[in-house]
Amino acid sequence: MIENNEGWMTGAEVGRMLRLAPDTLNNWRSAGRGPKYVKLAGGVVRYPEADVKAWMDAQRLGRAA
Repeated sequence: MIENNEGWMTGAEVGRMLRLAPDTLNNWRSAGRGPKYVKLAGGVVRYPEADVKAWMDAQRLGRAA
């Protein structure tokens, strides 16, 4: 499915981008929250970069200018 890492982010990368504590994404996944992700063989989790950005945009509050 994932042939290279281009366009895919690790949990650590997403955590740094969102300025989250290391376990927060794990907790969100367990609760069905947060950006979309893919779980690969061996339990490896990757986040599609486009989905992370779309999720971030959906979290915006307030009116557009």
